[in-house]
Amino acid sequence: MTQTLRAGSEVKVVFAEIRNATSVSSLLDSVQWQQLAEKIADRTSAIAGELAVPLASLERGLFAFALHREFADQNLDSLLDRLRAPFTLKQKAVTLQLDFGIAESRSDDPDGPTVLRRAMQALTTLP
Repeated sequence: MTQTLRAGSEVKVVFAEIRNATSVSSLLDSVQWQQLAEKIADRTSAIAGELAVPLASLERGLFAFALHREFADQNLDSLLDRLRAPFTLKQKAVTLQLDFGIAESRSDDPDGPTVLRRAMQALTTLP
């Protein structure tokens, strides 16, 4: 519960920046943004819990990734490029690893969780 609440407050801050910096904001009203933030906070909390990774160590790449998952028609590179805070190529690569890792961790692929763990470790050590 504490993790989810903490994630929720972090998501609100990040989403405010994303909302102001992307054209995606025009697709949702404020209530929809709040619902999406809560949904992603829950997802982020669950991922952090499964991997035993502190929520405080999660970088913005994870939130950008989660937003991308909600808008599958959005190109990830395009979305990341529109964020106010600049993303490095390494951050983009890690975010793509997260995309693959989470997708694979939900399939029968035994390597999926390993890929996800490696991506999370890389994400938490970014400068």
